[in-house]
Amino acid sequence: MSVPRDPGHSPEPGDHRDPEWPRPSGHPAGVRPAEGPGVRGQAAFVAVLVLAFALFTGGGIMLGALATTLRRGIEDTQRARLSEAVAVVAQRGVAGLTAEDVHPLGSGGALQVLDPSRTGQAEVVYAADGRWDAPLTTARPAPGVTVVDRHARAPHSDTPYLAVAQGITSAGTAYVVVTGGTLAGVDRALRQDALSLVGGVPLLSLLGGWAVWLLVGRTLRPVEELRTAVEEIGAADVTGRVPVPPRHDEIGRLAVTMNALLTRIQHSRDSQRRFVADASHELRSPVAALGAGLEILQQRPEELPAVLPLMMTETRHLASLTDGLLVLARADAGMLHRRTVDVDLDDIVAAEVSRMRTSTGLAVEARLAAARVVGEPDDLYRAVRNLVDNAARVAHGRLGLSVGAEGEEAVVRVDDDGPGIPADERARVFDRFVRLDADRGRSHGGAGLGLAIVHSIVTAHGGTVTAGESPWGGARFEIRLPAAGTTPGGEPEGPGEVGGDQGGGDDEAPSGREG
Repeated sequence: MSVPRDPGHSPEPGDHRDPEWPRPSGHPAGVRPAEGPGVRGQAAFVAVLVLAFALFTGGGIMLGALATTLRRGIEDTQRARLSEAVAVVAQRGVAGLTAEDVHPLGSGGALQVLDPSRTGQAEVVYAADGRWDAPLTTARPAPGVTVVDRHARAPHSDTPYLAVAQGITSAGTAYVVVTGGTLAGVDRALRQDALSLVGGVPLLSLLGGWAVWLLVGRTLRPVEELRTAVEEIGAADVTGRVPVPPRHDEIGRLAVTMNALLTRIQHSRDSQRRFVADASHELRSPVAALGAGLEILQQRPEELPAVLPLMMTETRHLASLTDGLLVLARADAGMLHRRTVDVDLDDIVAAEVSRMRTSTGLAVEARLAAARVVGEPDDLYRAVRNLVDNAARVAHGRLGLSVGAEGEEAVVRVDDDGPGIPADERARVFDRFVRLDADRGRSHGGAGLGLAIVHSIVTAHGGTVTAGESPWGGARFEIRLPAAGTTPGGEPEGPGEVGGDQGGGDDEAPSGREG
């Protein structure tokens, strides 16, 4: 179909930017951010803190458990000695008690029998080996009661002891039997372990941080290589790619993603260059024609009646071109489809049917059914009108328009009996500044932007537009948009519904349900 089944290549939405972008340094305005500790240093620092906290916490818990275990062991030993001493005193009295009757006291062990009725040193009526002339504990339990004093102190010194005392009655006299064991060894062991913890934890934490430093550095080395490779890619030439490491992990996927990004940037820049070149070429022709016309009028004013129509034609072409470029710029900036109101596509198509029947000599066949969408009315009208004008420019004699609802979609089809579009060109026809061959050149008008505008508008409304073959051998363009509310079905309109003569009744009419 010889029409500007057009569009060309235009800058991607993000192409409105500093021409020096992307900068070789990879930083805005070429300024590098202030150097910081980096991920490596931060990871090592956090590792040191976490290790120190964990080791100190774990070490403190272990010291507490060790202290409890050691003290419980001393307490169990003293309870055993106390039971033996109480049994002897109960059987033989205080006079019959000797140190050999109980577990060996060992160094620092104590065994006493106290008479609570006395005071001071006289209270001690028995002390193993003659030692401990003063009471070891202040506890004076009643007969049959056992008391543990974990804060006892040795007489005449500050040595900590754990004492166990039990009241007993022998020969009608109440006594208190006391056994004790020193805690000095336990405290000394705990102090040594605590000093080892205080000295060892920082060292172990630093070693752990150093190990994390090395590990993170080794892990991030491929990332630094990727960063260096990207930094070396110049702004003028983005054809370079970063090396992809031979491993299928996060680093490998990052390299693949960065290469894909570079490819998109390259395509965007190529598209931008093509768009600027094509737009410049298209603008040059009408501007040159207008300039030539003005020169003629300056030299030969009498040529005005002949030159003025030509200048008006070029002015209209220039206005149409700039208007199309403005629409595409709005599409690139994401400014299409700003309003969301109900739009009746069947009203738009009906208006186009009427326009074609009154302004062209084509036989226009139509099938109209209710089809409502949500969107920008002016843009949707422009999209349908561009398709209709595109088909009318190349149609030999017949034009078909249909609209209706199919499932949850509103569908508009435009058919013509022109030369059609080769199958391998049907996707490219929606690019900017594309003309398929000489038959679709400027002799038919247009700059190759009409179909690109249609594609941008339909895409902005969440729909699709495709090119295919009409039942008459020409081209068929089909728009599909999400329906906002439709009435399925619909009979072909009669001659009086839109006006004008349908014509072409002997040939096959385009079906609004095809595709």
